[in-house]
Amino acid sequence: MKPTTINCPCGYGNNLGPESKTCPICGLNLEPLHRIHSLPAGYFKLGRDCYEQKDFIKARQYFSTYLSLSDDPVPELFDYLGLSSLGAKDYEAAVKYLKTAVEKNPGNQETNKALNDLERNKIMKRWQQGIVASLLIILPVCCIAFILLTGRGKNEIKRLENIITVKNEMINSKSVQAPKSDLAIHAKTSASLVYHVRPGETLSLISYSIYGTDKKWDLIFNANKDKITDPDILDAQSSIIIPLAAESLQH
Repeated sequence: MKPTTINCPCGYGNNLGPESKTCPICGLNLEPLHRIHSLPAGYFKLGRDCYEQKDFIKARQYFSTYLSLSDDPVPELFDYLGLSSLGAKDYEAAVKYLKTAVEKNPGNQETNKALNDLERNKIMKRWQQGIVASLLIILPVCCIAFILLTGRGKNEIKRLENIITVKNEMINSKSVQAPKSDLAIHAKTSASLVYHVRPGETLSLISYSIYGTDKKWDLIFNANKDKITDPDILDAQSSIIIPLAAESLQH
């Protein structure tokens, strides 16, 4: 950075450098004016020193002060401001300063690369935010559907299927053309079906599914004493006999 020059207030001493302590024309002491005019350059130097030490927050403060004091900032100022903002993780300010730096100095490869990386990361971040927002909508819906299908909804469907099966058995038994004899009595007292136990079921649940009440579990237990020792513990995938006497189906 070139040393700053000043003009004497008398109007005759112009372009006087720091070495001119007094005006050669009027003899005015120029040291206070030199100190004031050297302030921007001093802040720029402090900012560059902090940037080299990777203290990006202080560097950006010094560069910003220089920008506010200087009437004609050096072209590389915006490169330093953009890279310092990037180091301080102020990405919005970094994009603003780097765009200005590219406009003033298009040939700076480091600045161009930093700006391109920021723009690409900005696009990726928007995509990630969109994906997260979509998942926040889709996942609760899927969870609710899963609960309905595997929870009470599934149990209700299973119960209805069992009731339909029982009703069909009753209809089929009534459709058999036979006289009122021992055959009809036998069908009334000993009709049954084979039921495949599902995981987690108990005799009370099966009783509710078949008979519409959980209080007739003992009918199933008595019909399967050779297979069941505990009415609350059933082997999954095992087969048991369900009595279908007409009086047991009334509820």
